[in-house]
Amino acid sequence: MSRTRAVAVVGAGRAALALIPALADAGVPIAAVAARSRPAAARLRRAVPSVAVVRHAADAARAADVVLLAVRDREIAPLAGSLAAARRWRGVVALHLAGALGPDQLAPLARVGAATGVFHPLQSLGIPGGARLAGSGVRLEGDRGALAAGRSLARALGLTPLVTRTPPGADGRAAYHAAASLVGNDLIALLEVAGELLARAGFSRRSAGAALDALARGTLDNVRAAGVDRALTGPVVRGDAEIVIRHLRAIARVSRPVSTAHARLSERLVEIAVRAGRLDVRAARELAAALRAADARRGGGSRRGPTV
Repeated sequence: MSRTRAVAVVGAGRAALALIPALADAGVPIAAVAARSRPAAARLRRAVPSVAVVRHAADAARAADVVLLAVRDREIAPLAGSLAAARRWRGVVALHLAGALGPDQLAPLARVGAATGVFHPLQSLGIPGGARLAGSGVRLEGDRGALAAGRSLARALGLTPLVTRTPPGADGRAAYHAAASLVGNDLIALLEVAGELLARAGFSRRSAGAALDALARGTLDNVRAAGVDRALTGPVVRGDAEIVIRHLRAIARVSRPVSTAHARLSERLVEIAVRAGRLDVRAARELAAALRAADARRGGGSRRGPTV
């Protein structure tokens, strides 16, 4: 990113605490960061001692060529409205970090001349300083100036720009953000339930956590190396309906809703295994019938089941 394009960050939450050290490490000049609370300001100063921390968003915004709004989704539009009169915005870029929202949230700034858009890293930013940004994707959306600034920031941070050929619209943004939530959030729930299952099997929480972490990493490594079709392992791809049903019963003892979700995901795994030529149609039909029977026992009624 050009040395003349100084960045200001408005907000001091988890996203900001992940991005600011990464920006500093990448050599991106940080003009100022706005933090409303003293504890947040203190966390920022510990993370990046050289950063200038101010209390008011307007003070940070006035100091930069690119302004990142790292605040809660519902705060973006009101913040944009309050910042519109803070400075001359022509030639300045304003980007928000909300993956589910579009550039229209920054309309007050666009009306006074700012280039506006979205810069949403497709990565879990839950642990300050622990985000693995390099190599991640980043959703970019906006006008020409915003896209240019977003691509420049992405290069500096080692991110891969994700830009749709046409503006995604509300449904497209929801689909994108749902995909992010499935992997970035639902995985946490699955690991929590898996930990409870291992505890029931007699393992300590510590050993269970370490084992599941290694398993999750191994699964992702296999998908990266061979793709989804070849990475699939376990009883579904082997056509072992009895084991699948035992799993559903064991999971139901911890969480019936997760057991139901596992049944639905198993149906999708059947389709993947058939598509990959790793499960024959007869075995797939037997699995589908077993899953329907399990549904009936749970009182779930009849279901179409996987397409085989």
